[in-house]
Amino acid sequence: MQKRVVLVEGHPITRAGLTHLLTRHASHAVVGEADSCPDALRVVRATAPDLVTVDVALGGPTAGLELVAELRRAYPDLAILVVSLFDEDLYGERALQAGAGGYVCKLAPVARILDAVHEVLAGRRAASRVVLERLATGPAGSSDVTPLHLSLRERTVLTLIGRGLGTRAIAERLALSVKTVETYRAQLKAKLAIDTAPELIRYAVRWVAGQPATAASASPEA
Repeated sequence: MQKRVVLVEGHPITRAGLTHLLTRHASHAVVGEADSCPDALRVVRATAPDLVTVDVALGGPTAGLELVAELRRAYPDLAILVVSLFDEDLYGERALQAGAGGYVCKLAPVARILDAVHEVLAGRRAASRVVLERLATGPAGSSDVTPLHLSLRERTVLTLIGRGLGTRAIAERLALSVKTVETYRAQLKAKLAIDTAPELIRYAVRWVAGQPATAASASPEA
Protein backbone atom coordinates (compact mmCIF):
# COMPACT_ATOMS: atom_id res chain seq x y z
CA MET A 1 0.00 0.00 0.00
CA GLN A 2 1.46 3.36 -1.03
CA LYS A 3 2.47 5.84 1.63
CA ARG A 4 1.26 9.36 0.91
CA VAL A 5 3.95 12.03 1.25
CA VAL A 6 3.85 15.84 1.39
CA LEU A 7 7.11 17.72 0.74
CA VAL A 8 7.61 21.05 2.53
CA GLU A 9 10.68 22.59 0.94
CA GLY A 10 11.53 26.10 -0.20
CA HIS A 11 13.73 25.14 -3.16
CA PRO A 12 11.98 23.74 -6.25
CA ILE A 13 15.03 21.76 -7.36
CA THR A 14 15.19 20.01 -3.99
CA ARG A 15 11.48 19.21 -4.12
CA ALA A 16 12.00 17.75 -7.58
CA GLY A 17 14.90 15.65 -6.34
CA LEU A 18 12.97 14.32 -3.35
CA THR A 19 9.98 13.57 -5.56
CA HIS A 20 12.18 11.58 -7.94
CA LEU A 21 13.85 9.75 -5.07
CA LEU A 22 10.58 8.75 -3.41
CA THR A 23 8.41 8.00 -6.42
CA ARG A 24 10.91 5.67 -8.07
CA HIS A 25 9.82 3.29 -5.34
CA ALA A 26 6.24 2.13 -5.83
CA SER A 27 5.60 2.26 -2.08
CA HIS A 28 5.61 6.10 -2.02
CA ALA A 29 3.39 8.69 -3.66
CA VAL A 30 4.00 12.44 -3.37
CA VAL A 31 0.51 13.89 -2.96
CA GLY A 32 1.39 17.50 -2.23
CA GLU A 33 4.12 20.12 -2.07
CA ALA A 34 4.53 23.40 -0.20
CA ASP A 35 7.20 26.07 0.12
CA SER A 36 5.95 27.89 3.22
CA CYS A 37 4.40 27.12 6.58
CA PRO A 38 0.88 28.39 5.75
CA ASP A 39 0.88 26.44 2.47
CA ALA A 40 2.10 23.36 4.29
CA LEU A 41 -0.77 23.41 6.77
CA ARG A 42 -3.27 23.86 3.94
CA VAL A 43 -1.79 21.02 1.86
CA VAL A 44 -1.63 18.63 4.81
CA ARG A 45 -5.27 19.32 5.66
CA ALA A 46 -6.28 18.71 2.05
CA THR A 47 -4.26 15.54 1.39
CA ALA A 48 -4.08 13.67 4.73
CA PRO A 49 -0.57 12.30 4.13
CA ASP A 50 1.21 9.53 6.01
CA LEU A 51 4.51 11.45 6.02
CA VAL A 52 5.56 15.08 5.79
CA THR A 53 9.15 16.10 5.08
CA VAL A 54 10.05 19.55 6.42
CA ASP A 55 13.01 21.83 5.83
CA VAL A 56 14.24 23.85 8.83
CA ALA A 57 14.45 27.19 7.03
CA LEU A 58 11.09 28.24 5.57
CA GLY A 59 11.12 32.02 5.51
CA GLY A 60 12.96 32.13 8.85
CA PRO A 61 15.95 30.47 10.53
CA THR A 62 13.88 27.94 12.43
CA ALA A 63 10.41 28.36 10.92
CA GLY A 64 10.41 24.70 9.98
CA LEU A 65 10.74 23.69 13.61
CA GLU A 66 7.70 25.79 14.49
CA LEU A 67 5.82 24.05 11.68
CA VAL A 68 6.88 20.65 13.05
CA ALA A 69 5.49 21.55 16.47
CA GLU A 70 2.23 22.80 14.96
CA LEU A 71 1.82 19.68 12.84
CA ARG A 72 2.52 17.45 15.83
CA ARG A 73 -0.14 19.21 17.89
CA ALA A 74 -2.70 18.97 15.08
CA TYR A 75 -1.82 15.46 13.85
CA PRO A 76 -0.37 13.36 16.69
CA ASP A 77 0.03 10.26 14.51
CA LEU A 78 1.59 11.97 11.49
CA ALA A 79 5.12 10.85 10.54
CA ILE A 80 7.40 13.91 10.23
CA LEU A 81 10.94 13.86 8.87
CA VAL A 82 13.11 16.98 8.85
CA VAL A 83 15.31 17.11 5.74
CA SER A 84 17.72 20.03 5.91
CA LEU A 85 21.13 21.34 4.92
CA PHE A 86 21.76 22.44 8.51
CA ASP A 87 24.12 20.34 10.59
CA GLU A 88 22.36 17.62 12.56
CA ASP A 89 24.45 18.41 15.65
CA LEU A 90 22.91 21.88 15.75
CA TYR A 91 19.30 21.19 14.81
CA GLY A 92 18.69 17.45 15.08
CA GLU A 93 17.90 17.38 18.77
CA ARG A 94 15.68 20.45 18.53
CA ALA A 95 13.78 18.96 15.62
CA LEU A 96 13.02 15.77 17.55
CA GLN A 97 12.03 17.76 20.63
CA ALA A 98 9.66 19.80 18.47
CA GLY A 99 7.94 16.58 17.43
CA ALA A 100 9.75 15.27 14.36
CA GLY A 101 10.32 11.54 14.07
CA GLY A 102 13.68 11.98 12.43
CA TYR A 103 16.32 14.30 11.02
CA VAL A 104 18.48 13.77 7.96
CA CYS A 105 20.83 16.05 6.05
CA LYS A 106 20.11 16.76 2.37
CA LEU A 107 23.75 15.92 1.64
CA ALA A 108 23.43 12.43 3.13
CA PRO A 109 23.69 9.42 0.81
CA VAL A 110 20.45 8.51 -0.97
CA ALA A 111 20.27 5.24 0.94
CA ARG A 112 20.42 7.11 4.27
CA ILE A 113 17.60 9.44 3.27
CA LEU A 114 15.43 6.50 2.22
CA ASP A 115 16.27 4.65 5.43
CA ALA A 116 15.18 7.70 7.43
CA VAL A 117 11.89 7.83 5.51
CA HIS A 118 11.21 4.15 6.22
CA GLU A 119 12.19 4.40 9.89
CA VAL A 120 9.93 7.38 10.54
CA LEU A 121 7.02 5.77 8.69
CA ALA A 122 7.53 2.68 10.87
CA GLY A 123 7.25 4.79 14.01
CA ARG A 124 10.96 4.72 14.86
CA ARG A 125 13.24 7.68 15.43
CA ALA A 126 15.73 8.37 12.66
CA ALA A 127 18.76 10.37 13.77
CA SER A 128 22.41 9.91 14.58
CA ARG A 129 23.37 7.89 17.64
CA VAL A 130 24.82 11.02 19.27
CA VAL A 131 21.58 12.99 18.87
CA LEU A 132 19.45 10.11 20.19
CA GLU A 133 21.74 9.68 23.20
CA ARG A 134 21.63 13.39 24.00
CA LEU A 135 17.86 13.36 23.70
CA ALA A 136 17.62 10.39 26.07
CA THR A 137 19.98 11.75 28.71
CA GLY A 138 19.15 15.44 28.54
CA PRO A 139 21.66 18.30 28.66
CA ALA A 140 25.06 16.89 29.64
CA GLY A 141 26.61 17.96 32.89
CA SER A 142 24.02 20.50 33.93
CA SER A 143 20.43 20.82 35.05
CA ASP A 144 20.34 24.49 34.03
CA VAL A 145 17.97 25.78 31.40
CA THR A 146 19.48 25.60 27.90
CA PRO A 147 18.15 26.80 24.53
CA LEU A 148 16.63 23.34 24.05
CA HIS A 149 14.20 24.14 26.88
CA LEU A 150 13.00 27.42 25.42
CA SER A 151 9.84 27.79 23.39
CA LEU A 152 10.24 27.61 19.63
CA ARG A 153 9.58 31.35 19.26
CA GLU A 154 12.17 32.12 21.94
CA ARG A 155 14.70 29.93 20.12
CA THR A 156 13.93 31.76 16.88
CA VAL A 157 14.60 35.12 18.53
CA LEU A 158 17.77 33.74 20.11
CA THR A 159 18.94 32.49 16.70
CA LEU A 160 18.35 35.88 15.09
CA ILE A 161 20.21 37.62 17.92
CA GLY A 162 23.09 35.23 17.35
CA ARG A 163 23.12 36.11 13.66
CA GLY A 164 23.61 39.77 14.45
CA LEU A 165 20.08 41.15 14.12
CA GLY A 166 18.98 43.91 16.47
CA THR A 167 15.55 44.28 18.05
CA ARG A 168 14.00 46.28 15.22
CA ALA A 169 15.37 43.96 12.53
CA ILE A 170 14.04 40.91 14.40
CA ALA A 171 10.64 42.57 14.70
CA GLU A 172 10.53 43.19 10.95
CA ARG A 173 11.73 39.65 10.13
CA LEU A 174 9.08 38.00 12.34
CA ALA A 175 6.31 40.55 11.73
CA LEU A 176 6.20 41.43 15.42
CA SER A 177 6.20 44.73 17.27
CA VAL A 178 9.45 46.04 18.74
CA LYS A 179 7.87 45.82 22.18
CA THR A 180 7.07 42.13 21.68
CA VAL A 181 10.66 41.37 20.68
CA GLU A 182 11.89 43.28 23.72
CA THR A 183 9.64 41.06 25.83
CA TYR A 184 11.17 37.95 24.25
CA ARG A 185 14.66 39.27 24.95
CA ALA A 186 13.71 39.83 28.59
CA GLN A 187 12.29 36.31 28.81
CA LEU A 188 15.48 34.88 27.33
CA LYS A 189 17.64 36.67 29.87
CA ALA A 190 15.43 35.47 32.71
CA LYS A 191 15.29 31.84 31.55
CA LEU A 192 19.00 31.66 30.74
CA ALA A 193 20.04 33.52 33.91
CA ILE A 194 21.73 36.26 31.88
CA ASP A 195 21.95 39.78 33.26
CA THR A 196 22.82 42.05 30.34
CA ALA A 197 22.14 42.48 26.61
CA PRO A 198 25.83 42.00 25.64
CA GLU A 199 25.93 38.72 27.59
CA LEU A 200 22.80 37.55 25.78
CA ILE A 201 24.39 38.41 22.43
CA ARG A 202 27.57 36.50 23.28
CA TYR A 203 25.51 33.50 24.38
CA ALA A 204 23.42 33.59 21.19
CA VAL A 205 26.45 33.93 18.90
CA ARG A 206 28.14 30.88 20.36
CA TRP A 207 24.94 28.83 20.37
CA VAL A 208 24.26 29.59 16.69
CA ALA A 209 27.86 28.61 15.92
CA GLY A 210 27.29 25.27 17.65
CA GLN A 211 29.82 26.04 20.36
CA PRO A 212 29.38 25.88 24.15
CA ALA A 213 27.27 28.89 25.07
CA THR A 214 29.74 30.51 27.46
CA ALA A 215 31.44 33.88 27.45
CA ALA A 216 32.76 34.90 24.05
CA SER A 217 33.67 38.15 22.42
CA ALA A 218 31.11 39.59 20.01
CA SER A 219 30.20 43.01 18.79
CA PRO A 220 26.81 42.69 17.08
CA GLU A 221 24.06 45.22 17.52
CA ALA A 222 22.54 45.37 21.01
